[in-house]
Amino acid sequence: MAAPDDPLAGLTAPMRRVLDEWRALGAKPVETLPVPQAREQPGLLEAARSLVGKQERPPPPSRVSIAREDVRYDGPGGPQLLRLYRPDTATPGGGITLYFHGGGFVLGSVDRYEASALALARKSGAIVAAASYRQAPEHRFPAAHEDAWAAWRHLLAAAAAYGADPGKLAVCGECAGGNLAANVTLRARDEGVQKPLHQVLIYPIAGTDMNNYSYNAYGRVAPFGKARLQWLFKQLAAGPQSLGDKRLVLGNNELHALPRTTVITAEIDPVMFEGKLYGHKLEAENIPTRYQNFDGVMHDFFGMDALLPEARKAQDTAAEQLEAAFRLAGREG
Repeated sequence: MAAPDDPLAGLTAPMRRVLDEWRALGAKPVETLPVPQAREQPGLLEAARSLVGKQERPPPPSRVSIAREDVRYDGPGGPQLLRLYRPDTATPGGGITLYFHGGGFVLGSVDRYEASALALARKSGAIVAAASYRQAPEHRFPAAHEDAWAAWRHLLAAAAAYGADPGKLAVCGECAGGNLAANVTLRARDEGVQKPLHQVLIYPIAGTDMNNYSYNAYGRVAPFGKARLQWLFKQLAAGPQSLGDKRLVLGNNELHALPRTTVITAEIDPVMFEGKLYGHKLEAENIPTRYQNFDGVMHDFFGMDALLPEARKAQDTAAEQLEAAFRLAGREG
């Protein structure tokens, strides 16, 4: 498949407005900055929030109220934040989804990606537990993966105390968080620990090969282009050998005996192809998998439901799959 002459030609009008707002905010390319300054740069999520704040008619408030509670889980490097989002529609003994934020293992935070966690809680009617984790380069690979595993083990032990059924646990993540969610599922299977009922992988980092269709087609698109990903991987890995680790190249794992999976990708995104490929590999192993790509939108679109119809549809898909997994577990239980 040939790369488009203009990689931005297919942007939807609302997505283009977000991109224009990001440019207007004056963000510098993170790959040109020291890490502390890079973390302070506005991204597309900040641009979306800026646009919402400028709307003459703000979006109507949700009918679902969400209560937040900050707790901690013990990671290998010390306590980490776990923020619980409890919708008022949640029933005692319902499900709980462990969510990992994006940011390429270097940027991002629970706060920055809160819109996604809120949407999942609101639309699935179940608790969402958003976990922080150690980031590179202060804590290189596999620190984040070890924290993600610790968060999963914590949730298995603490779900009942949080008001959920310990037998109704799922995982979800965006970008680097999608990779972490997939690794939690794989490790649980390999170590004989309770697996997630369902995994939702949203434009996951599923590989490190930058010579594929979506990198070639959209690698020049800022802010999430090939240069940024090269910079992110440089911060993450101590050397090239780490980049070939199967925790980063998900398709190099054995993919049998995994739970139902939802993979969501964005068309105008360098990591689109690897997410799509991972979804197809799961299908080839007879893992029930729903793959859905959203045209005309960019990486990080999932949390922009106040502006993008595609974000609302993607959130609906994720929430419906999680809700169905929890409901099925309740019937089987």
